[in-house]
Amino acid sequence: MSVDELVELALKYKAYYGSNGGVTLSGGEPTAQAEFAKELFSRLREHSIHTALDTAGPIMNDAVKALLSVTDLVILDIKSTDPDEFRRITGGELSNTLAFLSEVTGSPGLPVTPGLPATPGLPDLWIRQVIIKDLNDDLAHIHALSEFLKDLDIQKVELLGSVPNLNDLQKALDLELNTIAED
Repeated sequence: MSVDELVELALKYKAYYGSNGGVTLSGGEPTAQAEFAKELFSRLREHSIHTALDTAGPIMNDAVKALLSVTDLVILDIKSTDPDEFRRITGGELSNTLAFLSEVTGSPGLPVTPGLPATPGLPDLWIRQVIIKDLNDDLAHIHALSEFLKDLDIQKVELLGSVPNLNDLQKALDLELNTIAED
């Protein structure tokens, strides 16, 4: 489909999602088509349609930077916070996701300084991590994720999966992030 066709389709359903929804680009990997995505998001913004980018953040280049400039929300899937585990799971490098995260947060060289407000013009940021049985479904991984995120300006952190202890892990993460935020 062309950008024009997608914008027309989004406008057709705008009454359905109203001001609480919009258009999300997701998997495969939307940053692999950053120029097309930027054109689409730019056009959607002309019609006050919220834009979200659901990504694993494997690519950071000028085209992705331009895409981020017209993105309202980034939903970043962090596969693992450990470089070796990340490489084993994905075949890629955690450093690529960190470069993407640095750009989204406006904080080159992470971590950021706690308590600083989000940089104006940067998209909101949600973090997701899929919890997989016998891979990262323990409190040690949750603590590592919490430590990784503790100084970032993030609006939401979600754990996804179908492991029996998912709710307990989400509560532990929420508690750690809230405790850290209060310190």
